[in-house]
Amino acid sequence: MSSNKIIYLSFETFFSIWLALFIILLVVLIFLIIKYYRIKKKIREKIFYEREIKNKNIDEKIKEFDEVIKVFEENFKQGLLNRAIIDSYSKLRNIITNHFNAFVAEHLTEKEAVEEVYSKHPSLIAFSSTLGNIYKIYEKARFGKGDISSEEGYNYLSYLKDLVNSLKRKYVSA
Repeated sequence: MSSNKIIYLSFETFFSIWLALFIILLVVLIFLIIKYYRIKKKIREKIFYEREIKNKNIDEKIKEFDEVIKVFEENFKQGLLNRAIIDSYSKLRNIITNHFNAFVAEHLTEKEAVEEVYSKHPSLIAFSSTLGNIYKIYEKARFGKGDISSEEGYNYLSYLKDLVNSLKRKYVSA
């Protein structure tokens, strides 16, 4: 004999079970929503923090590039054109080697070092002609006999500003 027992629930019992189940599911849902918004807030804060650090680093790099031109202009105002070219070139070279990790061997001449830097770093190839022009004037100021003409000084400053502005744009867009 099989016994088929059908359980009949009263409306009040059924309603109380359904209500309890609904309340439990509602509490779980509210808990999950709160957890979601907390995680979302942490992610937003982390992204904001990373952007802030990136912008700070960009600002520091831009200031360093501006320093190159400032060094040139300060020496130029004092009538020290050769010193202006030598000091600004030295600062520019330090910045490029630091930012692009373009360290070169000590035994290389400056010209070989310049060629090695922009041949090994594809991001600098676009600036190779400008770097080459800057180096030619630097070489004359550093190793040449006599003084640099004011025209060469203005050309050097023009190349320097062009390079610095290009590098600043590169960092801002990166």
